[in-house]
Amino acid sequence: MHALLCKRSNAFNCHDPEPTCACSIQQYCRNTNCYQKKSIDVNCNADNECISPLQCTAETCQCAMNQYWTGSTCSAEKSVNETCTANKECASTLNCSSGRCQCSTNQYWTGSACTAQKSVSVNCNADRECLRPMTCAGGTCECAINHRWIGLTCVALSGVPTSVTLSPKSRSIRISWSKPVESQSTIQGYRVRVLLNSECVVEVLLVCSTGCTNKLIQHVCSADTRLVRESRRSIELMEPISYEINQLLPYKDYIVWLNAINHGGDGNISETSVRTDSEVPQKPLNVSASVVSSNEVKVTWKLQGPKPGITTYHIKVYELVLNAEPAFVRGENVTGFDKQIAQFSGLEAYWNYTFTVVATTDKGSSEESDTSAIVTTYQDAPGKVTNFEIKRPSTISTTMEVSWSIPLLKDRNGIIKEYKINHNISGTTTTETIAGKYENFQKLYYITPDRHYQIEIYAVNAINQAGEILRKMYYASSAIGTQPQVSSKGYTIETVVGAAVGCVVFSGIVVGLVCCLIRKRRRNIISKRAKAKHTQEESKIGCQYGEVGLDNVSAQQELGIKDNKNVYDQIDRISTGSFCCILSAFAQKLSEEQLTALKINLNNLKKEQLDYLSKTKFECLMLTIDMPQKNEEYVDMSKVGLKDAIESYLYDPPYEHEAPTPDWLQIFVNALPEDGDSRLICCHVVETWVTFHKTLANKRDQML
Repeated sequence: MHALLCKRSNAFNCHDPEPTCACSIQQYCRNTNCYQKKSIDVNCNADNECISPLQCTAETCQCAMNQYWTGSTCSAEKSVNETCTANKECASTLNCSSGRCQCSTNQYWTGSACTAQKSVSVNCNADRECLRPMTCAGGTCECAINHRWIGLTCVALSGVPTSVTLSPKSRSIRISWSKPVESQSTIQGYRVRVLLNSECVVEVLLVCSTGCTNKLIQHVCSADTRLVRESRRSIELMEPISYEINQLLPYKDYIVWLNAINHGGDGNISETSVRTDSEVPQKPLNVSASVVSSNEVKVTWKLQGPKPGITTYHIKVYELVLNAEPAFVRGENVTGFDKQIAQFSGLEAYWNYTFTVVATTDKGSSEESDTSAIVTTYQDAPGKVTNFEIKRPSTISTTMEVSWSIPLLKDRNGIIKEYKINHNISGTTTTETIAGKYENFQKLYYITPDRHYQIEIYAVNAINQAGEILRKMYYASSAIGTQPQVSSKGYTIETVVGAAVGCVVFSGIVVGLVCCLIRKRRRNIISKRAKAKHTQEESKIGCQYGEVGLDNVSAQQELGIKDNKNVYDQIDRISTGSFCCILSAFAQKLSEEQLTALKINLNNLKKEQLDYLSKTKFECLMLTIDMPQKNEEYVDMSKVGLKDAIESYLYDPPYEHEAPTPDWLQIFVNALPEDGDSRLICCHVVETWVTFHKTLANKRDQML
C-alpha cells in the first residue's frame, strides 16, 4: 500500500538517498516499481533480484560454489560417504547412491574429486585406485596370481600341461603331452616354442578351429622365426597330443616351452631342456698340406656344418717313393669340431707326402676325404755315405783306394751336390771336393807305406748343408800278401789294436831276430835308419824301439803267444829314441821326481794289469796323442797333461769299446801327478810307456 501511496503522490524515488517510501523485504525496486524477489534458477540481472542467500550467477539465481539449494536456503555440499537424498547434495563429481555420496563405477575419490580407476600395470598407492578385481601389488595394479587382465576383468589362467615328454633325434624333437589338470576354461589351443641360446627359433600354434569360441591367437616370436600354425578340433585339444618339430641342428642344447591357451590367454609354461642327438659327419673337404720345415708339415681341412657332435679327426700320412703307390706311414687324431688343423713332426727330410682325413662321432665315421696335393719336406743335412771302404789295390803298397756310395735314399735328405774328403796323406789335414754326379765313387791316392792315415768323408746337399761324417783309420802296411788294416768308430778293440801296432810289429819281427846276434851291428843300422828317416820327415825319428824287440812283445801280448824272456831282457838296453812314426816331441826324458812318482803307482799293479795298461797306453799314443789335426783345430798335444789325454781316450775312444773301463785303471789314472815337479805331460808319453814295460818285465822275472 505504501508503494501505491508513493506512486500516487509522486513522492517515491528508489534512487533518492533518503527515500520517503520503500519496497518490502521480499521485493526489490527497479525504476519506480517494486517486484517480488526471485528463487533458485530464475533469471536475474543483479544479486538484489534473488532471495537471500542466492546470488545472480550466469543470469540465474544460484547458491554460492560448493553449496546446494535445500528448498528454502543454500547449504554446503556433502563429501564422499555422507548421507544424501539427491545427487545435488553431493560434491560436483559425487553421486548420491544408496543414501550416500559416492563416486561413479570405475572411479575412486582422490580427496577432492572422483577420478577414473587405473588399469593393469599402472602405478598405484591403494587397491581403490585399481579397476576391480585388481589390487595394488608392488606399486602397480595387477590381477591375482595365475590370473590375467583381459580388458574388463581378470580371468584365471590354464595350468601346466601334464605328461610332457621329449624324444630327440639329430634334426628333430617329438613332443608329447596331455591337457592341464586345471584348464579353468575351455582350451582354445597350445603354443610350443623352441629356444636356442635364449633365442626363439621355432614357434608352433595348434589353434582350435571347430567347437570352440572364436579367439584371436597370435604368434609371439619375432617375424624372422620359423612360425607354424595348424588347426585342431576342440575335442582333439582335450586329448593327448604328439607333435614333431623338424629342421633342427644336431647335438644342440634346446629349451622347449609349452603352454595351453584359454579365454585368459597363454597359461602357465612347461619348460624342458633337451639335447638333439649326434650324427655321422660329412666328408671332409679341402685337405691341404703346407711344409713347415725339413721334418714338419701342417695339414688343414674343412668340415661343413652343422657340428655333428663330439668330432674326432683321423689324419693319415702317406709317403710316395718314386712311382710307387702311396704307402701309409702313420696317423694322428685331433678332437674338436673346430680344430681343423694338425701338425706332423718327425717326418723324413726331402720326402714326398700326402694326407687324408676322416671325421668320426659316436654315430660312425665319414667318408675318407680326397688325398691332399703332394708336398715335399725341405732339405736337411745328408746322412752318412754307404759302402765306405779303404783298401790297397792288388799288391801296390804305395797306393790307397777309397770308395763309397751315395747315402741310402731316406738318408739323402735332399739333393746331393758333392762330397768332402778330409785326409792326412800329406802330413796335414787336406780337404778335397768330389762332385756328386754318380751313385758310386772310387778314388786312388799315392801314399807312403807303413803309416797310419785318417780318412773322413761326408756328403753336402744343394743348399750347402754338410752331412754326417764317416771316419776310418787306415794302416798302409808294406807287407805283401797282407791287406792293410782299417779301423773306424764301431770296430772292435782288437781290430784297432792290430792296426795301431802294425808298424811296431813289422819292425820287431825283422829287427828282433838280428838284435840278439849282432849287437854291434844294431847301432850302425839304427844310425842309418835314423838318418834316412830324418831326411824324409824332420819331425820323425827312427824305429829304434822296434829293432830291439819291443814290437814283438806287443804282438805276442795281442796274439796270446807265450812270454819271451829273452825279448824282455833287452828292455834295459833301449836307447832314448821314440817309436817308429812317432813325433820326437813326445819322447822327452823323465825327471827323477817324475820317474819315482810313476814307479810308486806301477808297483801297486799286478802283472795282468800292467799288461792291460801297456796296451791301453800304446793305443792312446797312436790314436789320440799323435793323431794329425786340422789346422783350424790344432792343439799342441805335447803340452797337454798325460792324465787328461788318457781320460779323453778312455771316455771317447775312436772305436766301439764293448767293455767298461776297469775300476783299478780309473784309480791308477786318477793317481797320476797333475802338478808340481812330478807332473806328467804328453811329451813324456814314450818314456812313460817304456817304464811300463820295464816294470812288467821285472814282475815277469820275479815269477820265473
